[in-house]
Amino acid sequence: MEEGESLTEAVIREMREETGLLIENPIPCGFKGWIMEDGIRYLVLLYKTDKFTGEFKSSKEGKVFWLDRSHINEANLIWNMRELLEIFDSDRYSEFFFKIKNGKYRGDLLG
Repeated sequence: MEEGESLTEAVIREMREETGLLIENPIPCGFKGWIMEDGIRYLVLLYKTDKFTGEFKSSKEGKVFWLDRSHINEANLIWNMRELLEIFDSDRYSEFFFKIKNGKYRGDLLG
């Protein structure tokens, strides 16, 4: 976040910078949190929207592209993306929480 920026303003700016899309009305829908082995806790706020304009552009954060939902199971996605999609797609879960122990990740979806 930048100084003086609201959460919503930060989400809109970050999406623009990282994807080229200008989103509208981002709605908070959940959390992703983890604790590192040294005890430091991280928290990511998850937002969703279906209102946007612009064209995709990749950034230093990575390559961006559209992916048909029917291809998600065979796609090479970040290891917890399928769990995050559960949060985005339903009201059943609101949090994905994981711990890192001995260099291994163990995570759970929570309601």
